[in-house]
Amino acid sequence: MPPVRRSKRLQPSQPAEAARQTRRRDSRTPTRAPLDRPKPARKKAASKQTFPQRSVSQTSTDPNESSRLFRIPRELLYEITAHLPPAGLACLTLTCKLALETLGTDSWAAFRGRARLYHSPEGSLCNLLARDLPGHEYCVRCETAHPPLKPPRGHRCTKYTQSCFGFEATIDSWPQTEHGGYSIVWPHIQQTFEARGADAVNSPPLELFEGDFSIRAGTVNYRLISSARWIDRNLVLEQEYRVSSAVTKGPLQAADVTSLPLRVCAHLTTATAPPKGQPAPRKAAQAVPNGPLLTHAITSAFPVSLRRNVPASKTFRAPRPSEETQMTEGEGDPGFIWRCRSCPTKFKVEYVSQSGGELVVRAWYSFGKEVYRAVDYWKWFVRRDHENLGRTKRNSEFYVPSRVVPNFAIE
Repeated sequence: MPPVRRSKRLQPSQPAEAARQTRRRDSRTPTRAPLDRPKPARKKAASKQTFPQRSVSQTSTDPNESSRLFRIPRELLYEITAHLPPAGLACLTLTCKLALETLGTDSWAAFRGRARLYHSPEGSLCNLLARDLPGHEYCVRCETAHPPLKPPRGHRCTKYTQSCFGFEATIDSWPQTEHGGYSIVWPHIQQTFEARGADAVNSPPLELFEGDFSIRAGTVNYRLISSARWIDRNLVLEQEYRVSSAVTKGPLQAADVTSLPLRVCAHLTTATAPPKGQPAPRKAAQAVPNGPLLTHAITSAFPVSLRRNVPASKTFRAPRPSEETQMTEGEGDPGFIWRCRSCPTKFKVEYVSQSGGELVVRAWYSFGKEVYRAVDYWKWFVRRDHENLGRTKRNSEFYVPSRVVPNFAIE
């Protein structure tokens, strides 16, 4: 039987087979030119440092670099500081910039946020800060050592103070400006009760609450005079509002005062519309107009010829029975004492016709005889009308709650 002759296609030559295998290897491994250099490995993003970076000039002129503590190797320094308590290590980082740069701020984590609720190391840190910063007080809310509290005439309510005292911890007397104003916070009242002496039955004016400033608001001049004293063992704050005309076109009109956002307390104001930033109610039934008591008291103090262009009665809500009684009895009586139905506030309105006319409103606020009563009254005085609050938690001229308000002496 003759042998079977194979086709040349089934018998590839040795060079062709070697070339095919080479192509297979090249398809699995990408080719690279001899001059191509491998790309450097991507470095991991540097973690955000928790300590400030110093410049070269600061580094060269820092006298702390010559101290023995920072001349030793850092590994040895870390080993030494590892035996310090958290409060001691945190205070060491606060001694100088070099210590802060070398040790970092990791030790601060034990005193911030929720960590202090579990470890409770803030007591020792507060003691050390009080020793090194006399007169300062460590605030747990904002985690800052505050300087001594300023009196109401110098205290300013800012976004930083709100984080310390909370949303409802300030009584602002309109207006608040950069260079003038009057703002009371709860520590002012608390300090007064703690420092109360045996002469608290009837005392002279307290220096802490004294204040006097003036501004121009539109066509009128506004002045606020404030003081406080103990009357029959009650802490009574007195504020006198004086509004006079700033133009020479004519005497002061009642409309000049009622157009201002004049506020006597959290529930008595001349405003007729919600403040800026307050969202409009979704339903008409939710819109509660302001009460007419303060506007009526101011208008009735002016002569009839100066009462033009005041807001109409339909602009306000219907007066409550106690308010209606006061509006009837106090009509035209400059010595009548008006009262707020929602907080311990009394005021008197008088019009002085001299020098173009001036309106004088004297208001008295009682914080009670004991500090536990002052805590309750404080919540009544502070105005709360934020959109995130429920209707029962609001306390303003548009959400006036009914309360049993105690009586108090003012003279």
